[in-house]
Amino acid sequence: MHTRSTALLSFRTRANSSVTALLLRGFMAIDTSMVQENIQKLVKALKKIGKTCTPDEVHKLRTRAKSFEASTEAFSVTSKRRSRRILRALKRIRRKAGDVRDMDVLTSHLSTVRTNGEQDCLVQLFEHLGAARYKQAARLRSLAKEFGPEVRKQLKTVAKRLDQRNAKPSGANRKQASTEAAGFALRISGDLARPAMLNRSNLHDYRLKIKELEDVLKMADSDAAEDFVEALDECKDAIGEWHDCEELIARADHVLDHGRNCKLTRQLRKISAGKLDQALSMTNKLRRTYVGRADRTGKQGSSGHAQPKQSVLKAVSAISTNENKKSTA
Repeated sequence: MHTRSTALLSFRTRANSSVTALLLRGFMAIDTSMVQENIQKLVKALKKIGKTCTPDEVHKLRTRAKSFEASTEAFSVTSKRRSRRILRALKRIRRKAGDVRDMDVLTSHLSTVRTNGEQDCLVQLFEHLGAARYKQAARLRSLAKEFGPEVRKQLKTVAKRLDQRNAKPSGANRKQASTEAAGFALRISGDLARPAMLNRSNLHDYRLKIKELEDVLKMADSDAAEDFVEALDECKDAIGEWHDCEELIARADHVLDHGRNCKLTRQLRKISAGKLDQALSMTNKLRRTYVGRADRTGKQGSSGHAQPKQSVLKAVSAISTNENKKSTA
């Protein structure tokens, strides 16, 4: 057995052995061209953000940076030393872009709220978000100017390395990357079975697991897991909308002086409650359909292993079959 395949057996404590066997036998087909395309777009986004910080440019920078971070962990597209050097600077830029993006999203949500007699509160909250956005955007431009040139240089080096990897006729490199990605996806899939009960205190952290797995599966060269990825995306968005409402409420409580009797904050809490119910309903359905749920001890099933549903087994099997066809072509 391939040495990396042997290493993946450690994940069996978190996943059903049948899933492990499928992943190790066939390998997950990874489309490295998608990784390269994302790197090229990330380089362009870093160059633009140093000059302007439009909502669209900030969003593209953030999502492309997060996708690159996922690829470095799942696919080993960089050496460990180079990975640490790139990610250290890129994460600082990406996190600041996230701060700017938060203000854009909150402003968008606030623009949909309708209340009677609270125009002054709306204006005050809009002004607060605008000022916060201006401050964070200035910091983002500063970081992009300081670290952007070196990060872009390193990213181009990574892209060249992928070109060299793809140019080799042997499928060993592709299988190696596929195995690493499979192990990474397998671990996170097992994590989706925990915690046993989802609630407002752990739902946002659960969203991070969903996003991590989605980023990896989107870079797999197969349509087999399309339904699973779509379900992950819908849950991610639903949880995100609820969390945005909660953040807007926190800022309103901090900025406005009407207290809990303010009609605006009451309306925001009502919206948030509905968003929470919707997010929990969708996420629990995802777990019932695809990954199951752990018991209150943190285990799942009598063996303590995660037991994904048949739909996930079918998707993984199709991915494996797809890679086997490529390897023998």
